[in-house]
Amino acid sequence: MQIQMHKIVLAGMLTSLMAGAASTQSSPHFSGTATVNGVFSNGGISVSFKEVHLGKNVTVTYLLDGSFIAHYGCINPGGNVPESSKVEVERHLLTEAALISSNNGTIEATLEFTPPDPDVNCPGSQVAVLADIAYTNMSLVDEAFHVEGDLDRRALSATFFTFK
Repeated sequence: MQIQMHKIVLAGMLTSLMAGAASTQSSPHFSGTATVNGVFSNGGISVSFKEVHLGKNVTVTYLLDGSFIAHYGCINPGGNVPESSKVEVERHLLTEAALISSNNGTIEATLEFTPPDPDVNCPGSQVAVLADIAYTNMSLVDEAFHVEGDLDRRALSATFFTFK
């Protein structure tokens, strides 16, 4: 009876030690601040990041989440914007990507988001343009380990055209 009790205690101790070793090896986190690479001429953005301590060949789903407000309008051949053509679009954005960690347990990647084309009908020879866009409430989340990255929020808006 006493031998069986020692086996149970020893097995419990080994299990605790193995669990402790596993938890110290696997503490996924983002390395540094994720970089918002600016607002591009099409109104899109990209976010570059690095996450470490994921383990070898682990699939992680990342979500780039937030919202944007954009202003569009029609420009006539003379470069003027008719007052009635201005349109404001406010939408939620969500970009999702499933990525696999390298043999050293890291994922280094860039997620991109491009806003959809607006529903602006320009008459005659006028063309639709994106005047400005601003992103808000942006977040980058590792869904597998429930880790949120810090975002560099310096480049979250741009003005391409000013309505007169």
